[in-house]
Amino acid sequence: MQGDTIFATSNIDSTLLFSANQGNKWNIVSKLGLPSSDFVSLVMIQDELYAELLSGEIYRTTIPKFLDVRSLSVGQHESLIVYPNPVSSWAAVSYNLSIPQLVSVTLHDALGREAASPITKQLQNAGAHEINLGIRNLNLGIYSISLFTGANEIFAKFIVLH
Repeated sequence: MQGDTIFATSNIDSTLLFSANQGNKWNIVSKLGLPSSDFVSLVMIQDELYAELLSGEIYRTTIPKFLDVRSLSVGQHESLIVYPNPVSSWAAVSYNLSIPQLVSVTLHDALGREAASPITKQLQNAGAHEINLGIRNLNLGIYSISLFTGANEIFAKFIVLH
């Protein structure tokens, strides 16, 4: 299902990566110092990451409110990042366009209902862009944001905690 978040770690330096679109685009979240990249599952609760290792041990680490997030693209040149995550009163949405194009940005709640559409079919230049969203009117929960450029649609998920 498109939009599902996938977590992975690097075998070299235990860097945590995530993809919100089935591995087409990967984001470097943080160098967490996981003791091993051999894990069964990763769960994030508020600002803590829990990793269940193959050995049965549980590893816990705190993820900073402002993450060292860098975007890596595989097969496309657009990127989309929401920070801080989780959010409480505002969120910054950062994205990069490889060429000038029409852009739409839409927020959906966990049930798929449109919660906001801050940008609709706006022609934007190539390069880095950022918008700030006030999210005080959103209910607590998990939201997805999509960047649609006509040729590509990129998703990111974020959590609203007031």
